[in-house]
Amino acid sequence: MIMLMPSLSSAEDNKRGELFCYPIKKIHKILNNIEALDAKYKNVIDINVNPKFIIKDGGSFPEQFFLRFDNKIIDVPVDKTNGTTPTFLTETYKYPKSEACILDPLRSKRPKYDEGLYFEMGLSPFFINNSGYHDIAELEKGARDGKRFYREMILSPFKVFMPNTDHFAIHHKNFQDEGPPLFAKTSDGISEIKPLFYDGLFLVSLRELRNIKAKGLIVNLDSYDIKPIVSIKYLKRFNTLRKAGKI
Repeated sequence: MIMLMPSLSSAEDNKRGELFCYPIKKIHKILNNIEALDAKYKNVIDINVNPKFIIKDGGSFPEQFFLRFDNKIIDVPVDKTNGTTPTFLTETYKYPKSEACILDPLRSKRPKYDEGLYFEMGLSPFFINNSGYHDIAELEKGARDGKRFYREMILSPFKVFMPNTDHFAIHHKNFQDEGPPLFAKTSDGISEIKPLFYDGLFLVSLRELRNIKAKGLIVNLDSYDIKPIVSIKYLKRFNTLRKAGKI
């Protein structure tokens, strides 16, 4: 559940428009909620807040990114080498009632929730350990704590209905189109695992690991990210609700 902020298009409701904006008031509440979490929830997983643009369609970064408050415009520079926005959080604390605006004429005719240009806050919790091996106790705790993290990001009573984060998304820059090399360690030895795939994510189910009585998960890569996440069933539901403008 990578953090993609909902946009409010200045053009047609179903199109992005040249300029689209979103309120930032919820960002600080979410960050404060996560910061207030007890340390026991952060010893296996944590977040790395790093607001940045990610280009998924081979295009370019936005023409301009800025905050707008009353008639004041606060420019937020975008590093064109990696998409980061180093001053974004600092400026949002200065202007907490502002809205963030993206000027992006090249994608103006695309659907409102097109993800060719993706803005990520870095709020998805990830496993601190990336040694290549995760024992089952670590995975189980990460799954439990992941649910707690995501509950703090839902600013409504519906947070109590947050589903379990009992899947693990594994990402590596060299494995975008095919699954990374994954193996389960069991009492019988090592067996290969074929990950599930949905919306650019390669997923391993905690239930699958339990069913084969795995002692741990081996990720045969030198550098990777692994994050607790909900099942594909719920990812599809979230995407449907998001595209309908309900979340």
